[in-house]
Amino acid sequence: MKKILLILFFITFSFANLTLGIAGGYKNIFQQVINWYNQQYHQNVRAIYGPMGVLIFNANRQTIDAVIGDEEILKKHNKNIIYTIGQDKMVVLSKNKIGSLKDLQKILIAVPNEKYTTYGRAAKEAFNNLHLKINKLIVSMMPQGINYLIMNEVEGAIGSLSQAILLRKFHYIVLPLNSYKSIFISVAKIKNISELNKFINFLKSNKVKNYLLQYGL
Repeated sequence: MKKILLILFFITFSFANLTLGIAGGYKNIFQQVINWYNQQYHQNVRAIYGPMGVLIFNANRQTIDAVIGDEEILKKHNKNIIYTIGQDKMVVLSKNKIGSLKDLQKILIAVPNEKYTTYGRAAKEAFNNLHLKINKLIVSMMPQGINYLIMNEVEGAIGSLSQAILLRKFHYIVLPLNSYKSIFISVAKIKNISELNKFINFLKSNKVKNYLLQYGL
């Protein structure tokens, strides 16, 4: 099965000018950016989307040319950061509107594991610095917590501002930026591909910057 998947991967991406690995939570945002780039420069930039662990796995095996995702995780795995796209913000998503930060103490919140995830680490820092005693359900990753919120297993879930804007179906409250170490979304170079430099310059354009700002980046 693994051999079949590898064959399909190479068939799909062997003719790409540039192959990116992009954190799955940003798929709907960056699909538009890649489409714009391909149309403007008549190129064939492709992307695979998934959890950071899967992207790091592919990066270590040199099956992708660059990774776009959580800078903290990229640095932890000694990846070469070449451009910081923006700073994402941490929020608590909920189905009912939350009036204030203190009201977070009244609900059960799904929180990613602090040992393995950036948002879990950040959530612990924020709640401690804000002196909030939170009723937590620890989950493996942020998407799992959001699924629990959808299924009414919890009343709140840690998420990112970009996800909150994309999902549109939840209320959310933004946690103060000074209450936790900043979370950046960056590009790490895996291979020396000339097309990557062109793509980075495109990310720096006002058109793309203004577009990403609409999603909190």
